[in-house]
Amino acid sequence: MAVVTESIQDKAQANLDEVFSMKPTARVEALRKAYLNAEATASIDRSRIETRVLRETEGEPMIARRAKVFAAIVRE
Repeated sequence: MAVVTESIQDKAQANLDEVFSMKPTARVEALRKAYLNAEATASIDRSRIETRVLRETEGEPMIARRAKVFAAIVRE
């Protein structure tokens, strides 16, 4: 049983090594550069929406609150 487990672990590690050694495509690299070079912006409207929704959703899990903030920003 230990030999089978080692074999599975070795294959899994080989697959991970292959995935992490892949080079990004030109499209992915362009998107990455655009994301990293984007300047941060501030919007009073966005801040007000976020504050309102966070107040309305106190006590809920943070992941749900963030999703509701995003939905409200996109909607409004």
